[in-house]
This record gives sequence, C-alpha cells and structure tokens, in this order.
Amino acid sequence: MNKVFVYGTLKRGGGLHHYLSGAEFVGAGFLAGFDMFNLGWFPGIVKRSESQDHELNPVMGEVFLVDDETLKLLDEVESAPSLYKREELCLTVIEPGLVSTTHKCWTYIYNSRVHEVNRKYDLIESGSFPVRSESFP
Repeated sequence: MNKVFVYGTLKRGGGLHHYLSGAEFVGAGFLAGFDMFNLGWFPGIVKRSESQDHELNPVMGEVFLVDDETLKLLDEVESAPSLYKREELCLTVIEPGLVSTTHKCWTYIYNSRVHEVNRKYDLIESGSFPVRSESFP
C-alpha cells in the first residue's frame, strides 16, 4: 500500500475525489518548504526557492492509503510525469485523535521552474486550495 498526499481537486469533496473512492483516509497533511499556486481550475505546488524571503503556511491537504493500481490511475489523472511529477516526500500528518506523526507520502509536484510559476500564477499564501465539487471541465 502507498500513502499519497493530495491538496487540490482530489481532496474529499473535490471534483476528482471519486478517483480515491476506495482509498482509506489517513489524516490531514501539512507539507513545509513548498509554495502553492492557483493554476486556474486546480493548484500546483513547487519547492520554495531558497532565495525567497517569505515564510508562508505549509501546503495543506489530505493523506490517503492507496493500492498500486490506484497510484497508477492517479499518475494518469495528474498527467505524470509531464504536467506533474510524483515524488515521495516527508510531511506531517494529523491522524484522527489528533496524533501528529511524520509520514513519507507520494506527492504530485507541478513540473515547472519556480521562477516561471511565480511570473504566471497567483501564489496561494494560505497553503490551502478551496474544495470545488464540480467535475473537471
């Protein structure tokens, strides 16, 4: 089984969450060191540049336990490795009962250079992308 961290339309209530319908919810996830950008209908995250002088909130999302087949399906949904690249990262997970632990989770990182993203898209300073229940246009 694989842990996957989702932070946009794959979250519970999101328009693409049905791809995780059989997955087990592990808890809320918090990923430090990355910035989130509004790419329009969906978000993307990129590693925070060391030259950036801002200290923003961590990226907030949800962690699910998925099988290999679902992980491959998510690669297709996220257009990996072209639009996003999947990386295994350490993040903080708050599990039911408010237990905080560190987990390695597969995470989809927007496949673009930080300076290109900074010029084109709006930064989501809160680190949280609003849940949108409509299906992909």
